[in-house]
Amino acid sequence: MSIRYLVAIGEFSVSQANALSDGIFLSAVPPLTAWTGLAVALQHRLGKDAYTLNGVAPVIGEAQLHRGHAKYVRYRAGQLADVSARGVQHPTIDDRRTSLNAYLLLDLTSDGPVDKDLLTQALLGLRLAGGVIHPVSHAQSIIIRVFEEDGQTPALTRALCHLPSYFYMLEDAGHLVAAAREHEGWQGFDILTAPMRRWAGDETAEEQKKGLSLPERPAWLPLKGQGRYRPMAVGYQLLEAPQQRLGSRQGFPHAFAEPVFTLIRFRTVASIRKTHNPYQEGNYFWQPDKRGDNVIGTRQVDLNDADIVF
Repeated sequence: MSIRYLVAIGEFSVSQANALSDGIFLSAVPPLTAWTGLAVALQHRLGKDAYTLNGVAPVIGEAQLHRGHAKYVRYRAGQLADVSARGVQHPTIDDRRTSLNAYLLLDLTSDGPVDKDLLTQALLGLRLAGGVIHPVSHAQSIIIRVFEEDGQTPALTRALCHLPSYFYMLEDAGHLVAAAREHEGWQGFDILTAPMRRWAGDETAEEQKKGLSLPERPAWLPLKGQGRYRPMAVGYQLLEAPQQRLGSRQGFPHAFAEPVFTLIRFRTVASIRKTHNPYQEGNYFWQPDKRGDNVIGTRQVDLNDADIVF
């Protein structure tokens, strides 16, 4: 008989994670692709047939975006139109890193009880967006709690009692992406992301001096104070059909891809505790193999969904 569990891992720390792991938005919080990737890696270590992964819910606490260091490239003659700039080192990218404290909630289905010791061992050596996962205190280990669905009180309701009230969960706000597309077309994504880029601190000094004006707030956008919203990568889509390429890993077909984004709402644990039934009031669990329809991205090839989600 299959039993559904909610596994709460943490609190744990992540050090020196990539703050630009989706390649688009700079953020102190790694994108959902990183969290689902961590959960899938953990599932494989536990035994893919032993546990079915139904969803992943990150719970974010303190996060710090580090300044990082610029990388430089020296252009050769003929690579730049400006003759005076040839042979001079030019910054190409700011290598930004982030450190944060978090919990990870896993919605699992298993035929038997969850082995906490096996989970603890499986966590060793895993990374989140390239960052090292370790206990908050070196004198303690990462705590793992298991809540079984009993048909009465939802497991998430019980798990919330063990989470810090000021931590944030990532609620699916993809309906705003649909509204932006319906009312504004492609410009809607700019309206959604302009204030969020400013909040993330990824403006350049020149942009801050100019004091770029934000677009006028449309009627469909939530009012200030109703939550903090941010775009996040939830998956990838192919830009071409897979093909054999020299140097591809283990001879697998290769294709260029780009991330696709949806909108998430940062919601405190304290506010979710007030909800009678969290499963009906908001979607906080993300599935590695499903990204929904309310995403932003440009599909340039005609492929089935099963082919482009991975």
